[in-house]
Amino acid sequence: MLGVNSAEINGIEIQQINQIIISVDESGVILFNEEKTELSSLEKQISERIDFFVEKGFDKPTITIRIFEDTSKEILENIKAEVRKTSIEFLDVQQTKKVEKKVEEVDSLDIQKYKKIISAWKQQSETDRTFNKADVEFVRNVYKRMNFNQMMRAGKLPSFVPKVEDLDTIN
Repeated sequence: MLGVNSAEINGIEIQQINQIIISVDESGVILFNEEKTELSSLEKQISERIDFFVEKGFDKPTITIRIFEDTSKEILENIKAEVRKTSIEFLDVQQTKKVEKKVEEVDSLDIQKYKKIISAWKQQSETDRTFNKADVEFVRNVYKRMNFNQMMRAGKLPSFVPKVEDLDTIN
């Protein structure tokens, strides 16, 4: 069951699921609503937030604890002990697995070529549009490697670009 609460603030109906979030980062630092804190301060901080939410009409404040799979059980149990000292009724513990992903940067020459190929395709009429397998492989590969800012500058991969596997079936 989700801890969904509703309240009206300034005439607007608000729903909130996780009103208080305590996180433990990769280095074991405790964060209260994304601000660094100490274990000894949690009870007071939680109680202050509970009071704030009760004043705003939320009758059952909730809390989420976010940890990594290798976070020590001692830290988690200590945080839970601090939460139990408060009137929190709903506690959600979310565990995240660290994933290391090596990102290969896309250089400006690849982005220029990507934009040139996409632009050429867009200029062709839909019925006369032709695809070269090497170009399709190139734009798909570059698109996968681009970061968000590069995608914003270069543009999304158009939905009309076929999958490389599909090119073998196109005459």
